[in-house]
Amino acid sequence: MSSALSSVRFYCLLFLTMASVGLTSAADWWGAIDSNFQTEDNWRNDRHPDAAVPTIGATNKTGLVIQNGGDSPLVYQAADGETDFSGQLLVGQNGGSAGELQITGGTLTVNMDGTWAAIVGQTVEGRLKISGGELILKAGMQSRVPSEADARWGLIIGNEDRGSGVVEVRGGILNVEGGIWLGRHSAAGSLVIGGSGVVTCDGPLLFSAGNEVQRVDLSPGSGVLRLTGEASMIFQEDQDRLAGYVDFIKGSQGSLAFKGRDKAFFDKLVADGRIRVDGAVVDPSAFGFRHDGEFGVYSLNR
Repeated sequence: MSSALSSVRFYCLLFLTMASVGLTSAADWWGAIDSNFQTEDNWRNDRHPDAAVPTIGATNKTGLVIQNGGDSPLVYQAADGETDFSGQLLVGQNGGSAGELQITGGTLTVNMDGTWAAIVGQTVEGRLKISGGELILKAGMQSRVPSEADARWGLIIGNEDRGSGVVEVRGGILNVEGGIWLGRHSAAGSLVIGGSGVVTCDGPLLFSAGNEVQRVDLSPGSGVLRLTGEASMIFQEDQDRLAGYVDFIKGSQGSLAFKGRDKAFFDKLVADGRIRVDGAVVDPSAFGFRHDGEFGVYSLNR
């Protein structure tokens, strides 16, 4: 193959990769000074001394990349009000550093006119912690990557082989317009819901076989995972690796609320080991079921 043809192929592959991930220009958080969104030098470093600083209380026509490494995480708080980004959110950047985003108040919205609105742990470690306020993730279009699930993916937790993503919602709301995918392409992903945290999702919840078993933990507290759309759970696994499961931690008063689902649906998930208690397969009698309007609600018996 000629060098010219190789170059053309390389740039075509690069373009397709960027398009599938939905990369746009982005505001980069380095966190060199403190955790305050409004400190300008947190958005700049020696390589980018004149980088643009996003504006709170406005719609920013960029994505948002958090790659603070060992420096300060970005803490979005009530005083920051309502802020929008029209590009993708990356917490932990491919080829960059690990990242951490904390939301304690206010409303942060990511309105991505592409396939994947947010990735936590893009080939590196990424952490998203919500204890108050609301994070809204909007995916604008379905995946067009061959062999992948045909859905809008609002949140990917752990992406690519070396990626590791952890999302903790112990208060406030995580609102995902699109599906949630744990452990894409052999990465490690976990979602922890506890305290008064609420996670809503209008797409599927997908678990992929990876280097670790992917888990959704309902920890102590009254946290809720609410699937408002098709209310489906998808398990992509191979012969040697289990994709994952939802784990109720003993003492949890949390619940699964799936639109249009009945007790038989949940009981089968328990019998198949897809819903567990402290990691152990149990009998469906360990759980109680009730209807709440259009939703079937499943929780531990107390």
